[in-house]
Amino acid sequence: MSPEKLHWKDLSLDELEQVLKSEDVSGEPEEYEYIRRDGALHLFNDECSIELMLNNEQAA
Repeated sequence: MSPEKLHWKDLSLDELEQVLKSEDVSGEPEEYEYIRRDGALHLFNDECSIELMLNNEQAA
């Protein structure tokens, strides 16, 4: 079973903030498709594929 492809509107605010702050991401968030897998957010478009490690900061 392949992972579900997400759109920018499906991301959490924290994930979207990481996408916007990343120097590896060029263009707008709506230009990418996203897959959450193994603690990372994978971004895809026609030109590239980028993997962002998600910050799992949770209060203990």
